[in-house]
Amino acid sequence: MAENERTRKTVAITLRDSWITTAVSTGDVAHISELPHHKAGPTSSRDPPGQHTISDDNASALLIVHPDHILSATTVADSFDCIRKAVLQDRIKATGETSKPMVYGKILHEVFQQALSANQWDTAFLADVVTRTIQTHVEGLWELGMRDTVLATEEVTAKMGELAAWARIFVAKQPSEVSIVDDKQGEKVWMSVSKLIAVEEHVWSPRYGLKGNIDATVQSTVIDNPDEPAKKVVAPFEVKTGRTTQSPSHRAQTALYTLLLSDRYDVAVKAGILYYLESSTMSRIAPSALEIRQMVQQRNRLAAFIHRAKHPRPVENQIEVPVVRSAEIEDSGLPAMLKDPFKCGRCYAQQSCFTYHAMAENGTSDSAGMVDDGKKNHSLVWSEAVGHLALSAKDRTEANALKTWFAKWDKLLTFEESEMSRYRKELWTMTSSEREAIGRCFGGLVLSQDLSSTASAVTQIVVDGIEGGGGRINRYAYVLKRAVPTPATSFAEGTQLTVGEPVVVSLERGQWALANGYVIAATKSDITVAVDRRLGNARQRLGGFDETSNHAFQGIMTVGEESSGTFTSTTASEVLYRLDKDEFSNGLALVRNNLVTLMSSHPIHTKVREQMVLNRQPTFTTPSQLPTLPASQLGNMNEDQRAAVAKVLSAQDYALILGMPGTGKTTTIAHIIRALLADKRPSSSPPSPTRPSTTSCSNSATSPPQTPSCA
Repeated sequence: MAENERTRKTVAITLRDSWITTAVSTGDVAHISELPHHKAGPTSSRDPPGQHTISDDNASALLIVHPDHILSATTVADSFDCIRKAVLQDRIKATGETSKPMVYGKILHEVFQQALSANQWDTAFLADVVTRTIQTHVEGLWELGMRDTVLATEEVTAKMGELAAWARIFVAKQPSEVSIVDDKQGEKVWMSVSKLIAVEEHVWSPRYGLKGNIDATVQSTVIDNPDEPAKKVVAPFEVKTGRTTQSPSHRAQTALYTLLLSDRYDVAVKAGILYYLESSTMSRIAPSALEIRQMVQQRNRLAAFIHRAKHPRPVENQIEVPVVRSAEIEDSGLPAMLKDPFKCGRCYAQQSCFTYHAMAENGTSDSAGMVDDGKKNHSLVWSEAVGHLALSAKDRTEANALKTWFAKWDKLLTFEESEMSRYRKELWTMTSSEREAIGRCFGGLVLSQDLSSTASAVTQIVVDGIEGGGGRINRYAYVLKRAVPTPATSFAEGTQLTVGEPVVVSLERGQWALANGYVIAATKSDITVAVDRRLGNARQRLGGFDETSNHAFQGIMTVGEESSGTFTSTTASEVLYRLDKDEFSNGLALVRNNLVTLMSSHPIHTKVREQMVLNRQPTFTTPSQLPTLPASQLGNMNEDQRAAVAKVLSAQDYALILGMPGTGKTTTIAHIIRALLADKRPSSSPPSPTRPSTTSCSNSATSPPQTPSCA
């Protein structure tokens, strides 16, 4: 039994077939959502008033459990292999070592997107794009040990021939005889990319409880029957830069993107495109209703685990036959270990998985499934990850202290996540006027000015006395104002959306998170934001639009000449936006990653762990005279600030700075950085335990650790 949140009437939801194993509990929120291209027809069975039947019938709706947990399509796709890995991926923002496939993958994605946006594939243009793109990733190349860009330029350029050859075949107004792609069940279709609608489109869908960053949204021209005319349909275009694997997770990810675009564009998106750049192979992913249903059910299972981990509840509050059985849940609230030594031995989530199993679940190599089998010493993998913590030592004093400390901070983070989660759903459960009344939103806005051509200059606005540069998060800048002027209100007063505050830009009519960014200026009559994606012409339909055969949307690039279609929906100047305070930043996931990282075997983490967890005292040398600092906009230091800087300069481990809010801790840290530079501390050497770090604390001399330093 459930309560309709709009009418407050009780309704009965009957789960049948494969849905009977859905994990639901009293108090859970659920959505009933139609499949976008399998809507109930006149011959479909209809439920009587007050009743809903969710079944495997093609006409049946979908049940979305915990829809306010907006899960990444990538995470859901990966969860088929190991659901514990997927939960950890959602809860812990890992910051592992940079790898060559990661850096090159980002470069190739951007080169592809720029070339497709311009529809230019000649050698000179691609060489120029490669050079410019590599320059923006030079930091990643340095992390790989490269001292120049020569090798990267050569290796990336070597792939441009395949890319250009692919474009000659598939980027066309109409598919040719050779524009053949793999379809379902070994079938073939003729297909071309005839229009680029959006690049790196970020979509949130509370309707399906999903989100995703889609490499490209395209209009594909498809001929699946030679005796019928071609269809022009919207499709997600997913690019994979690694070797061709035809991975099931890649196909699932692309299939889930069809749900996201169906919600974003209000049109049935029946198929996506999966392109492997390395081999120029391309497939059309057209999921059936059964496949969509299975992926949504997997999404529900994943959401149930994440909800359980974030909102622990007594077992008696669950329904009589809960699917999430005790054997499937560890003491930490995480799913049980996979216990596959081969998969676990090379898993990217290994460190966080093993750390939680050892520290929060009292696990061992045996309970983790890392047991020697005569072919390989799997227990060594476990030992390398957590063996240094000496959890099985005879003297368990330190082991117990580490476990207690880890459990305490993990629990506190869980409590804070529970508190923050109620704000996250406000974006789609409250109107802009309701959120504006509590200072977390501005609604009814229109674009007043596009500053993107000068975004690099605009985003140099000084925030808290510190100049900030560009980057992906603020590549575009816009001024927004009220569509209907309200003289009694101001963008600069009585709001939480102040300069420097992260924001989410959405449409008033229900398309969420068109862009993310920051407020960079605010006056009484307008507000300026720097965001990561271009605004304007959002979802604009052109003349001749047809939901079945001609998805005519305004695009970035159109192959050939665009028909003289006129806008059939509102023009860009009439589109109403809302600007919300970003309640969705993954800050706690990063803090939880710091918690895991602190338990690693790295020498710096070992020393910090000894001092912060086992209470080893930090050491200081005799304070030396402060170096002479050049004049700056920070002004002169007062006596307390000078004492704090001197303390930091004498620290051999770390120094804590205690100060109430507004007493100048941030300014003091800026002075510390200037003093370290003036003191000519080596900046090119790697971090070492003898180089001091600082932590500023508002009301306490302790705080969750951040590694490798506490600053």
